[in-house]
Amino acid sequence: MLDRFNAERSEIMRGIERYGAKQKALAARLRKETKAFSSHQNNPTGNPTALDAARQQMLWDTRIFQERRQSLSFVCEVPTLIEQRAFALGRAAEQAL
Repeated sequence: MLDRFNAERSEIMRGIERYGAKQKALAARLRKETKAFSSHQNNPTGNPTALDAARQQMLWDTRIFQERRQSLSFVCEVPTLIEQRAFALGRAAEQAL
C-alpha cells in the first residue's frame, strides 16, 4: 500500500515539475511578446494588422498564464492529500490489528 502511495506521489511531483517548467517558459514568452508589442506600438509606420495580432496573442497567453497560476495552489495540494490518505489508512490498519 505504501509503495502505491509513494509511486502516486512521485508521479504527481513529476507532473508539478513539468507544470512549473511550462509556466516558466510561458512567462519568458510573455516577456518577449510584451517587448515585441511595445516595439510595434511605438512604430508609427507599423502594420496595424500585425499590431492587433501581437496584442491578441499577448492577451491569450496572459490569460492562460493567469489561469494556470490560479490552478497551481490546487495542484500543489495533491501530494499532501495523498500523504494524508496514506496516514489515515495506516492508522485504520493499526486500529484493526
